[in-house]
Amino acid sequence: MKKELFGVMMAATMVSVLYLSGPFGCSSTSSGGDIGGGVTSDISENFPADLAVASPTAAQSTGAGLVIAGHHKAVELSSDADLQTKQEAIAELLAATNDAVTDCDFTLDLRVNTNNATCYGPELTYSNHPDLSGIGDGDTNNDDPLGQFNDTDGDGSLPTGDVGLWTENNGDTAEACASAQMNAKVEGIASQVDSAMLAMASMYCLANVNSISLPSDVGDSVDLTSVVSSGFSSNGIGITVTAAGLSRAADDVDGNAVYIATLEGTASQESNTYAVDFRLKHIPTSTDASSYKGKLSYTIGQEGVDSQGCDPHQGITYATSIEYEKASVTSMTYALNNGTYCLGDDIYTSGSDYTVNPSATWSGNFNKVLFNYNPSTSVGNYSFAWQAGYNDDNARVMNMSIAESGASTTGTAFFGYGPKVYEDGAGSIEGMICNWAGPGAAHTPIEIVQRQELSLNNESGLFETTSSDITYAPTNTCDSTGSGQGGTFTYSDGTTTVNTAVDNTLVDLTAIATAYTEPTAPADVDE
Repeated sequence: MKKELFGVMMAATMVSVLYLSGPFGCSSTSSGGDIGGGVTSDISENFPADLAVASPTAAQSTGAGLVIAGHHKAVELSSDADLQTKQEAIAELLAATNDAVTDCDFTLDLRVNTNNATCYGPELTYSNHPDLSGIGDGDTNNDDPLGQFNDTDGDGSLPTGDVGLWTENNGDTAEACASAQMNAKVEGIASQVDSAMLAMASMYCLANVNSISLPSDVGDSVDLTSVVSSGFSSNGIGITVTAAGLSRAADDVDGNAVYIATLEGTASQESNTYAVDFRLKHIPTSTDASSYKGKLSYTIGQEGVDSQGCDPHQGITYATSIEYEKASVTSMTYALNNGTYCLGDDIYTSGSDYTVNPSATWSGNFNKVLFNYNPSTSVGNYSFAWQAGYNDDNARVMNMSIAESGASTTGTAFFGYGPKVYEDGAGSIEGMICNWAGPGAAHTPIEIVQRQELSLNNESGLFETTSSDITYAPTNTCDSTGSGQGGTFTYSDGTTTVNTAVDNTLVDLTAIATAYTEPTAPADVDE
């Protein structure tokens, strides 16, 4: 029976918490002894079960885990689920111990979006912009390259996404804007990442219920095509499998066993057809497999669709790579590259390095993520950079730290602009650009930054604002005297109109270093 995208969901609290037992966040079922220098042969314990792409400020226990599919359970994730919920969902798949193929069921969701939070970057209409120069006198200079400003009075609009954290809270909610925007950016890519993780975990699950162990010697491999194809078909998962396997590659320089799992096929969803290609390179770094490193890479190709920068109907490829390392029970780090490319273009750094390459010309959007955190608590430091076009001068960047003290969870978030996603320092903030797309726009960041202090409301599960330094005028200086070219400088987001002097309340760029530690990237296991 083919499952719909969303089924009847049970409460998150009903999801099994098997991930609390066993070295990989799941129950140990191995009876096959140890291999590869003492690494367990249980296939399900050699999977990055603590790797989950979730926002550190996701509403707690919202995205939930089990859905009824016929007479059995299936794992389903919502893209806005918190970290622990996603870990539990993966653990459900890895915990299967009998011959029930239905225990390996999951729901596929390959959607993507580029939505922002309501409070972030609304469209602004304005008149008499103070940075207007030469427009309105017939001068054809570069102050209006898009032809968006009225040539007689300087009226115009700033497009969505260009004015940062604009209101303290998100819409009519009590959620801080920085929290809502981090959630929106992670959610935009999480559905595909979750599906890739669940598909690979389901493949491991199917091997497990069929009593298939890890390949024991370097060069050995296990062909899982028939097992996975049959299992996916039985469970109604919308992937036609053409190849699936698990191999033992040469040990790394530290003598750790290296496993490479691959899954290829064609996915169908909502009348769309995609070519999917998943690869997981996993390296246990302890004999009980409780610490590990590796890389998940995947491409999802769609023919016949149009995208900016591609030939008409060329098609597109969604591509993601996640380098990860769990150094200890309290330390998880990953570096994620996510971009949209023209179908057929080069995507990875090389034929042997499966990192999605931000320097290769991509189409549409690119996201660069670096998270360091405690996988049990989400305490840590987070960087999310996104760039709307390959030739944009800067990336937009959110830096965030999360801390715990007793029963209190707090955070500090910064927003500003930084290097392009393919430049050195990508993911750091260099300052604020307050007039990104207006007349006379200057794209040299000023060394100030937006800041919000956050606190988790344990009852609502939302991060709320405790202090906010985000107000500025959309001008090159981030301030306004209230006067503009030809009259009063006035701008509006459709709800609030400003026509008076504004002194920005942003903080000095150095404030980032006092509240946030720049995350460190894990080693690239393909180098």
